[in-house]
Amino acid sequence: MALMAIRALCLPVYAAVQWRVRQALQHSQQTCPDQKGKPNPRPTARRVFQSFIDISVLHVSSLKTLVVGLTTAQKALLTRLGDRYVAL
Repeated sequence: MALMAIRALCLPVYAAVQWRVRQALQHSQQTCPDQKGKPNPRPTARRVFQSFIDISVLHVSSLKTLVVGLTTAQKALLTRLGDRYVAL
């Protein structure tokens, strides 16, 4: 029963991420590469999440945190989503 509640909470988040990414790509007239490397103007949220699977967060000290392993495509997607996402 608890898993059903968690799933019910996750689905709107999943849909919101997918909508936000698609709106950002449409607004900038850009695409996101699919699994085969072909341009895709309407990626799924699953594909977006999968594209960020290889990054790591490195805590150097209590004052400094670095994101390690971002590719050019990942940086471009974050830039299209807005400054708030780049700052994270």
